[in-house]
Amino acid sequence: MVRRHPVTGRKSLYISPIYNDEVEGMSPAAARQLIEDLTGLAAEARFVYRHRWETDDVLLWDNRCTMHAVTPHDPRERRVMHRTTIVGDAPVLAG
Repeated sequence: MVRRHPVTGRKSLYISPIYNDEVEGMSPAAARQLIEDLTGLAAEARFVYRHRWETDDVLLWDNRCTMHAVTPHDPRERRVMHRTTIVGDAPVLAG
């Protein structure tokens, strides 16, 4: 659940309240609670970046150490999104 960034060496949580539902060595209830607690911690305002969009903005992030969430938007506004994936030279491992 903690992994080290291959370039910076910084540790980050590797969790998802949507996709993680078990933790090896923990009961299902305890694992769910831990994931919920860690997700809550990661979502605290001091760790969150909220972008205020302006025309022609471009935003990039490193998925190796970023949790993201959908925020409400005006469905009448046009949005253009492109995804680019860059292949690295090694997997990001637990650390």
